[in-house]
Amino acid sequence: VEVPPSMICWRLRAFSRLLPLTHSSCAYIPYRSISTPSSSSSPPPPSPPHQWLVIAKDGTDADALKRRMAARPVHMVRAKAATEAGSIVIGGAVLDEKDLHMVSSMLVIDGFATKEEVRQFLKEDPYTTMGVWQDIQILPFRFAVLRGQK
Repeated sequence: VEVPPSMICWRLRAFSRLLPLTHSSCAYIPYRSISTPSSSSSPPPPSPPHQWLVIAKDGTDADALKRRMAARPVHMVRAKAATEAGSIVIGGAVLDEKDLHMVSSMLVIDGFATKEEVRQFLKEDPYTTMGVWQDIQILPFRFAVLRGQK
């Protein structure tokens, strides 16, 4: 799609970031579209950096909590190592509202380019290998706010 030339207002800010401004106090830089090859063999543009949100639900059978508690010590060793390595940003148990028992897990994972890589990482977790997690949802995720960061 060809974009007609237009004028866009920008101001150079600290660290060379360009931010749009109001028309009252800015310089105008002409805008022209950059032509790209129309070949369908061109690779798609790279995806923006993001993390992965994982919601892993435990089974609902009578032995689900027993399986979780049996797998928990070895799961926590792996989770702590993965956190120190930077793969897990945050993680924890989701609790049942009624009796506050652990019923699923939530993780934010970083450093994996594809959903399949995340799936493989989770496949090797003791909660998966020992039958705790029965339903795993993996979603692209991007932090908007994070405590301790400005």
